[in-house]
Amino acid sequence: MSIMFAGLEKGVSNMSVDRHKDIVAAIDTGDASLARKTILEHMDAAAANLVA
Repeated sequence: MSIMFAGLEKGVSNMSVDRHKDIVAAIDTGDASLARKTILEHMDAAAANLVA
């Protein structure tokens, strides 16, 4: 819902493949701690982008 209310441009930029490559790479390592850290950092950045 927050992506919808942020507007099309911000929503689409938050869903880009480039913004998710680090998450996939972290999961691919099999290191759950790294994957968790990467996802949390991603979510913080995504939230900041949506409200900026």
